[in-house]
Amino acid sequence: MPTREPLQAGDICPVCGGASRHACPAPGWGEMRSCVKCGLVFAQPMALPTSSAELFSAAYSGSVTASGMAGYNTRLTVAGSLHNVPISDIALWSSAHQEALKFLKRRFAKGTRILDMGCSTGLFLKALRSAGFEAVGCDVAYPTVEFLRSQGFTVYHGSADDCPLDAPAPAAITCFKVLHHIPDPLRFLSSIRSRFPRSVLIISENFLGLKPDPARPRNPRSLPPRSLSEWSCDSLRLALEKAGYSRISVMPTKFVATEISVPGVQSAYIRLHNVIPSYLLVLYFLVKRIAFWPLALRHRIGGRSGAILAIADP
Repeated sequence: MPTREPLQAGDICPVCGGASRHACPAPGWGEMRSCVKCGLVFAQPMALPTSSAELFSAAYSGSVTASGMAGYNTRLTVAGSLHNVPISDIALWSSAHQEALKFLKRRFAKGTRILDMGCSTGLFLKALRSAGFEAVGCDVAYPTVEFLRSQGFTVYHGSADDCPLDAPAPAAITCFKVLHHIPDPLRFLSSIRSRFPRSVLIISENFLGLKPDPARPRNPRSLPPRSLSEWSCDSLRLALEKAGYSRISVMPTKFVATEISVPGVQSAYIRLHNVIPSYLLVLYFLVKRIAFWPLALRHRIGGRSGAILAIADP
């Protein structure tokens, strides 16, 4: 009978501590492993060669292109084109953004302070402000912090630990597709829970299906250094429980037309944005919502979801 090799430290699931198996190669990095217990898929090694602040600041500046990270600089250029355009939910191309905003409107009064952790280029901050909330952001990438401060937003540079304690505590914290960038996700969630013990946490990640296949082919954007993990409903719920949250709701969101991308459109706009008026980009978002609705409905009928959305009460 063959002898099993002992698990290495990096083979243990960083959420539940269970055993894992090889999922797929991660070229130039190592491998992706899948936890046999909670379903988390994570990189081995689960670490970055530099700090998150350095990596994502470089990505937004356009000097890092590995695993699709050139898209961050594109995102910043698009946001710069949209910052003077009246915009509400047309920019919320993620179903998780839309569902989170609906929840916040139901739960909290206008004027309530909401902190968007990992706010990126601030599209959700703009939606929060349009809805009447006091929108505050936090991000490790300095180019986005500098950009949003120039637009009049209060944005902290860093993570939860860098938010000043003398500032008013937010009633809720949103965190959209940030967790898969984090080398130590449990510490990240625990620091939010410790720093803001009375704040509701709304967090989302990509939806991998009710029965995800860890060995499926992956888009480069799903590999390190951009993505260090992929989350199931079970692994996200367990991580929030371990971070100290008690009342947790985790659900897949309904797929929406704005989540369908048209290859090449935004890159073409980047090349021509100095001569193309910004309202054409807004028109693109509006047309996409209408034109792709039948395809989005087909995805819904087929059981496809846009994201996992978790709402955790302290």
